[in-house]
Amino acid sequence: MIKNKKYKNRYQLVKDSFKKAEDSIKSFELENNELAIPSINELRYAGHHILNATQENKSSKILRELDKAHRHTKRAYYDAVEATLLYSLDEIKIFDKEYKKIPETLSVINNYNEKISKIYDIVQEIQEISYETREEKYIKIDEYHLKIKRTNNELKNSISSIVVPIDKNTKAEVKEHRRFLITSLFAILGISITIIIAKF
Repeated sequence: MIKNKKYKNRYQLVKDSFKKAEDSIKSFELENNELAIPSINELRYAGHHILNATQENKSSKILRELDKAHRHTKRAYYDAVEATLLYSLDEIKIFDKEYKKIPETLSVINNYNEKISKIYDIVQEIQEISYETREEKYIKIDEYHLKIKRTNNELKNSISSIVVPIDKNTKAEVKEHRRFLITSLFAILGISITIIIAKF
């Protein structure tokens, strides 16, 4: 059974990976106000394999089920990190398109052009990330995203001080555009993070 000390380390590995994915999913949902369905599904699959492991008695089958669960938890984490990064970059891109030509923007947001330039620098750094494992790569991307998120939050918080509003039709287009991008991200199997951020 899975409670056997023999499987303790493997089970802990799955548990920790599950928690990491869950935290990333929550981060995406808080930022995007939408469910991260593909990642959630991956955790459902992981749960299925964990349940299978509890029903097995043969050592090789237990380990195989736990390994499958671990792969699904990692995929959930990768998907959530990609989606969250894409969302933040898309919001910054939209903000820049709508507000950069408005004089109030430069007076409300200190060093606006420098901030946008730094985002492009970060995107370039993400493209050039060196890593030994896929998990290491996504951990680094997650760290970069924290910097992008801070800038994105600053831009969003400044909107109320920039007195020229975006009309309702534009807002609807922006929301639809974002949903399309996120849906497309998960519809294309095997898409790399390099291709995604290259569109920014």
